[in-house]
Amino acid sequence: MKFIFLLLFGFIALYADIGTISMLNGEAIVTRDGKVTNIKIGDSVKEGDRINTFSKSRMQIILEDDTVISIGKNSEYVIESYSNGFRQHVDMRLNKGFLRTISGEIGKVAPERFKLRTKNSTIGIRGTGWLSYVSEDTENYLCFSGTIVVNTPDGVFNIPAGYMLLGKDGKYKKLKANIRIFNARKNLSSDLKSKPFNTPKLNMPQSAIGYIDSDIQSDEEIQPYKQKNTQGNNQDYVLKQNSTLTITAIGQGVVPNSTSNKALAIAMAKRAAIVDGYRALAERVNGVYVEGKDTIRNMAVKRSGVRSQVLAIVQNASVVNGNFKDGLYEVELEVELDYNYFK
Repeated sequence: MKFIFLLLFGFIALYADIGTISMLNGEAIVTRDGKVTNIKIGDSVKEGDRINTFSKSRMQIILEDDTVISIGKNSEYVIESYSNGFRQHVDMRLNKGFLRTISGEIGKVAPERFKLRTKNSTIGIRGTGWLSYVSEDTENYLCFSGTIVVNTPDGVFNIPAGYMLLGKDGKYKKLKANIRIFNARKNLSSDLKSKPFNTPKLNMPQSAIGYIDSDIQSDEEIQPYKQKNTQGNNQDYVLKQNSTLTITAIGQGVVPNSTSNKALAIAMAKRAAIVDGYRALAERVNGVYVEGKDTIRNMAVKRSGVRSQVLAIVQNASVVNGNFKDGLYEVELEVELDYNYFK
């Protein structure tokens, strides 16, 4: 009887719904138990599903633990194994194409059991969001939140937020993240080398990893940074090779009520203003990662939220001006950026 119960439990678990198709542009198919069917928004996702997208399609899956999977064009993605109950885990595979992953509850409580596999590598996480691209001879990964650990034939690489790992023909190199370089390397694979290309539009964060142009040509020079000037007009400054650009930001700090004397209160307000100024510099230099997420089940919104985050290291910034008035300390910070900072 116990044996029959275990078999029945395994059968139910095997065919249980583990997620939902929350977004679909174009056409995609799922292969399940040897049968191929077209995918529709609202369809359920199950263990063992192999999902294929085509040249003009992209889609998004939300798993039961709120892990968000965005799949780009010409991709093949497989959910090998998944459990949000007993022994929580995620084991998935990207055979080819583009994947954007934001880990959910399982990534927080059991990150060691959240894995993405490819032909040559295994990716582990630590509370993470990242981009993956796989082709016949190329594997690229870019981390925009947390950390990923990529186990490759060329060694094990720790990739924190703001860095990427570019691999070709079994050799890998860790670099500062730049979404345009990532997409250029991704799209200039052997089958697209002579063609213009469009950057996939999959809600990628325009944050510490750079920015996206919707129509980049394969022979275009990559300009790693674009920033409004500090004079308040509408002229664009482009940071070019062998040049620098000065960015300024204002930070503010308020005098606390619980200090023992005025000098200490002013010093604390100044310190708060400097920290706030560094945050403002980080936003101007690297951008703000804004993550919005809607969970839809049974064609109704179950949960909706927006979260913002700044992930950056600001080096060699200076306080160039400070002012204290009416309990508010205000400082001006500036940092000089070099072209190589974004390479």
